[in-house]
Amino acid sequence: MHIRHLRLHSRDLAAQRAFFGTTLGLPVSEPAPNQLAVQVGTTMLVFEHQPAWQGIYHYAFNIPHNRFADARAWLDGRADLIPDPNGEKEFFFETWNADALYFEDADGNIGELIARHTLDNTAGGAFGSDSLLNVSEIGWVVSDVLASAAHLNEAYSLPPYLGHQSEVFTAVGDADGLFILVPKRHPWLPDLRPAETGWFAATIDTPTGQNVFSPPV
Repeated sequence: MHIRHLRLHSRDLAAQRAFFGTTLGLPVSEPAPNQLAVQVGTTMLVFEHQPAWQGIYHYAFNIPHNRFADARAWLDGRADLIPDPNGEKEFFFETWNADALYFEDADGNIGELIARHTLDNTAGGAFGSDSLLNVSEIGWVVSDVLASAAHLNEAYSLPPYLGHQSEVFTAVGDADGLFILVPKRHPWLPDLRPAETGWFAATIDTPTGQNVFSPPV
């Protein structure tokens, strides 16, 4: 699955513009009133102004699999890295063969840079904002994880990633793009803050073609 376009809510577009455009150095624009568009590699990430929005999103950006240490050095000082309860700020997921670190954006969302060693995306040169390849994950809080995973497989031919699924956490898709299905109040890594239901909309490339996807809240 590839996430071409992802729309999220934002409490403070000006703060998000400063974070993504100035702090991270990503291309930003305002395609419509009360919208902020951020080009993250091959994904257009759009924030829509909702001042009463109280949710917290979890999303991830793929980076070249050989540049994790460079990514840490680049991000550290630009954003607050989120530690786990033990103070760790770097994480290796053996099952996924991936290294990750987490940060907060200006709205307090949980962002992630993830180096997936199963992908052939080796890159050289200085690490910078253009090293962020695409949005590769969006967290989706659902009432029934297994039923939602089954629907995605049936409707879009998106199976559980690596065949792993459970009632409390199921990633659906592939290393290029994943829906992370969790129940409400599930503890998000790394600091275990509870997941809350939140609106999003995505344009995704799947084995069934390109689809516009907006799950009910």
